[in-house]
Formats: sequence, structure tokens, C-alpha cells
Amino acid sequence: MTHQELVDFFNFAGLEYSENPESIQLLKKQLLLELKASPDDSLIISDKRYSKNDVITLFDANLSATTTWNPQEMKKEYVSLSDFLNSKAYVSPMAFPKSIVDHPDFHTYSALEIQPRFADFQRMVQLNLKEHQLRSVASSVQFLLFFTPEQQFKITTDLKLIIRNALVKVKEAMDGNRSQKSVQETEYFVNHNFYEILLKIAADDQDFLMEQLSVGEDLMNRKRNASDSVRFYRFQLSLPFPQEVLDVLKRNERIVSKTSSNESSSESPGVGRILWIALVVILMLLRFASRCNRSEPQVDDSFLRMIQEQQEQRRLLQQQEQYYESLDGEDSLLEQSQPATPPPSVNVPQTTPPPPEEPVQEVISTPDSL
Repeated sequence: MTHQELVDFFNFAGLEYSENPESIQLLKKQLLLELKASPDDSLIISDKRYSKNDVITLFDANLSATTTWNPQEMKKEYVSLSDFLNSKAYVSPMAFPKSIVDHPDFHTYSALEIQPRFADFQRMVQLNLKEHQLRSVASSVQFLLFFTPEQQFKITTDLKLIIRNALVKVKEAMDGNRSQKSVQETEYFVNHNFYEILLKIAADDQDFLMEQLSVGEDLMNRKRNASDSVRFYRFQLSLPFPQEVLDVLKRNERIVSKTSSNESSSESPGVGRILWIALVVILMLLRFASRCNRSEPQVDDSFLRMIQEQQEQRRLLQQQEQYYESLDGEDSLLEQSQPATPPPSVNVPQTTPPPPEEPVQEVISTPDSL
């Protein structure tokens, strides 16, 4: 029996899991009692049906195999094994140390723990890749070395087919048959998880590697994004291409790197100038606002003074007009009263000399008598 079956048996019987031989014998007796009480002499455990003969055969034939090794110790030594088939807890893509293959329990663990779950594993990686979960797939494919060569071939073939379909979508997007923004696969070529997957499933398939390289280069030329092109070529250089292909990739990487550095250097002064201009404009606006705030009361005072002066001038003009009107009125009154009572100054030439002049004549005539 597999380790998973043993765990399922303990859970079904309601007993605590243990690899102690006495605990396993107690588990066997418990299952046989359950079978005896079953109406059809069979038990359904984890969607599998077991008869009495199945239980006896599993426990008698594989008792030594299930108790001669401890999978928990191997999981402690290789922590990533505990994340197998748990997509929510996958670690970042990593390569298992080569020492795991030399571990004395490696083949036993693979045969009892990993390989029986092949169907579930195959469905999981297919679904994750179709849903663009590149990180999960990259974490999953590191378990390929635990499967048999036949199982590995099936998984790699399935994943290559899904990726080829993705390349077709990218080609259609570049040809205009699809909206490029709606095709998520265009982002594969700048995602390091995509290349982790290629290293696991296509390291020995030069035709497949050249196919994705051709599509990726065409996409980079269409996008004309220097930074993405740099990332693309650096990721491609991690793949096992022939040396002549690697030489061309290195040359292209140097060209796009130079272009990217030139663009960044040319953009930096432009950004600096824009920021400087914006700063100057802000300072000018602040200065203008402060001036307006300081000048507003002065403008109001001058305006009020001007209004007051105008009002004062109007008042003076009104007073002058009233004064002249009063003078005009007095003149008219004098003219109307002149015939009735003429003033004495007007008749002065027609009168005789006043009496005070007579003593003067007497003073003058006194010498003549002498």
C-alpha cells in the first residue's frame, strides 16, 4: 500500500496516524470489523472500494514496505516536498538539490507518494498553464524528476501543446486578428517563470526553443520597447541554445542595451527640464499670488480715495454753483429796487459842495483882507 492509503485508512477508522507496527495491526483489525458490519462486505475509503481480501493483501504484503522508511523525515530534509499538489502554498521556482536523487528513500518516496498522484498532478499543471498561472506551473514542474520517464513525457508533451497554442495567439495578435492588449500570452516573454518552465520541459527540444524565440523576437520588434527587449534577450540567453545562436543573442542584447541606456539618458534631462519648468511656474504663481494679496488693500484704498476726491470735487462744484446762483439772485434784486430808491452815490455830481468845504474858503480869503 502507499503512504497515502495508509493515512486514508487511519482517517477512516478515526485513529491517530502512526507507523508503529502495533498501531498498524490495530488499524487492520478495526477495518476488518468495519467490513464485517458492512452490508456488502466492502468499504469505500477516499473514493476507492476495498473488499476484505483487498485489506488483507495490502496489510500483509506491504506491511514491511510501509514501515521500513519514514516519509516525514524526508519532508523535513526537503521542505518543498510538503508543498506538493498544494498550489496555494507553492514556493518560488527552485531546483531540488542533486543530493535528493541519492537519498536512500528517494525511489521509495517517489513510488509511494508522488507517482500514484500522477493524474491529479497532470490535470493541475494543465489547468494552471491555461489560466496563465506561470508561477504555479514553474513550481510544479520541479517535481517531474519524481515521476517515471513515461509520466514525464506525457506532462511535457501536454505543456508544450498548450504553449504552442499560446504562440499562435501571439502571432494572431501581431497580425491584427486579435487585440494585442487582450492576449495575456504576450507577457510570457518578459516573465522569468516562463523560462523556468521551458528549462524543465524543452531543454532537449531545439525546434521548440527556436519556435518561441522567433515569435518573441518578432513581438519585441513590433513593441519597440528597449527595456522589454533587454529582458527578453537576457532570459533567452539562459536557455540551452547552440553556441552560434547564443552568440547572436549576445550581440542583439548588447545592441538593445545600448539603445535602452541612450533612451534613459535622453529622457532624464527632459524629465529634469520639465520638473524645473514646473518648479519655476509654481514659484511664479506663488509670487504673483503673494503680490496680489499684498496689493489688494492698496488698490482698494486708492480707489476709495479717488471716489472721495471725486465726491469732494462734486461737493465744491455744487457749492460754487450755489454761490454763483445766490450772487445772480442778489443782482436781480438790486436791479429791481433801483428806480424806487436810488442810492446816494449815483447823484453825487449833481449836488452842491458839502458844508465842510466852507471853512476852507474862509481860510483862503483871510490873507486878502490883510
